Amino acid sequence: MPSTNRKRSVFDLTCELPLFRYTYICRCWQVAVKMLSYGSMREGWKTPFANGGDFQGNNKRETKGQHEMKMRFKGVLFAAVAAMGLTAMADGVVKRFDSHVEGGAGDGSSWANAYTSIADAIAAVAEAGGGEVWVKQGTHTFAQGTGFSLRSGVTVLGGFKGEDGTDDAVRDPAEYVTTLAGVNNNNENDRIISQAVACDNTAVLDGVTLTQSRYAYRAVTANARPLFRNCLFSGKAGICSRSGDGATGSSADFVGCRFVNLSGGSGYGLINIEGVNASVTFTDCVISDTTALGKFGIVTANGGVSFTRCQFLRNTTAATGNQAALICRYDWGDVDFVDCKLLWNTVPCDTGIATFRRMTNCLIASNTVASATATAGRTALLCAGSSPVLLYRCSIFDNSVDRKCGLLNAP
Repeated sequence: MPSTNRKRSVFDLTCELPLFRYTYICRCWQVAVKMLSYGSMREGWKTPFANGGDFQGNNKRETKGQHEMKMRFKGVLFAAVAAMGLTAMADGVVKRFDSHVEGGAGDGSSWANAYTSIADAIAAVAEAGGGEVWVKQGTHTFAQGTGFSLRSGVTVLGGFKGEDGTDDAVRDPAEYVTTLAGVNNNNENDRIISQAVACDNTAVLDGVTLTQSRYAYRAVTANARPLFRNCLFSGKAGICSRSGDGATGSSADFVGCRFVNLSGGSGYGLINIEGVNASVTFTDCVISDTTALGKFGIVTANGGVSFTRCQFLRNTTAATGNQAALICRYDWGDVDFVDCKLLWNTVPCDTGIATFRRMTNCLIASNTVASATATAGRTALLCAGSSPVLLYRCSIFDNSVDRKCGLLNAP
């Protein structure tokens, strides 16, 4: 990913501003366009693409002088909008977090004065009306019982170089890897994010690695729906939201995330979203090289589940029995797959690679179902969890299905 610093263009900067700043920037552009249109009318300029105008809006009927004047006018407008965009960014609430910093004021105003508690940094931004928490590169470990909650209107961003001065805002999650880690003791309270506050998906975690914790995320309150964006879940990093924890209606959204080499899991899957009105969405995600030890495989949900442009690669599960599946339990869920790839997965259980209701434009190839029991009428490569079932424009080939197993089991 490219670095984020104050030398980048206004386009890069505005694209990375939180959602609550977009309205301001877009309004600036609207004003600029209106001013340009007004100036064009006064100078007799034509609109872009009219009468053979090109992609840059340079009309072929313009004189050289008119074109030069318009370009100067555009330059002034772009500079003005750039200044407004940078001001909006500077005026936004930003707090810095570094668990390793020593001394300083601890108010998040600079890297030297960074918060050593991410929960305090998030609370400060939320109380100020929203903004960003910048997290310095390195590994930040959360002892048992010290997990934090995400808050609406607060975006937590990893990948910062973390140096004051001209490099204050340099961000590159690929180069400056930021890891949030638990203590890896398999205790119920071993959590990185212990979501105890209701939120919507303006509560964002972006550009971090979560690992070595029984629960990278566990909801313990109702009506929480944070957004995880461009995050890596690796090793032991479970995700759980259950009504039994008081998390009625709590869900999660994952965009551009990777779930790689996950292991462990309780009896309900590595990613377990269940309860009244619960749902979970995965968009542009990759789940690969993962072994699920729990009874119900990698993803379990008894609410709505949707996978869009996701890839499931080289996964397996040790789950057995007639309710197990690599992706979603047999009798749970309204599960959709759109533009997904399921490749090279191995499943030694009855209900195959996936339980689904709708599967559209998907590729399912080179998977293996090798059930030891192969329950007649239930075991198959694909299982439909409910009726009616839609399997549309999918390519299914080179899969190996043993014993009594078939391609599709539908109720």
